[in-house]
Amino acid sequence: MVSQTEEQYGSRTLRGALSPNSIARAERVWSAATVLARLALAAGFLSAVADRFGG
Repeated sequence: MVSQTEEQYGSRTLRGALSPNSIARAERVWSAATVLARLALAAGFLSAVADRFGG
């Protein structure tokens, strides 16, 4: 008998998607993305300040 979860998602189950390793990996990815976004915003801000003051 096929469960509803297996029927909806095929052989991939939700239990595998929520393992501690995948959660830790997702947290690392979000941390890296946050750092990169902050660096990009800081560079844009400094560029705007330099343009404003003729730098």
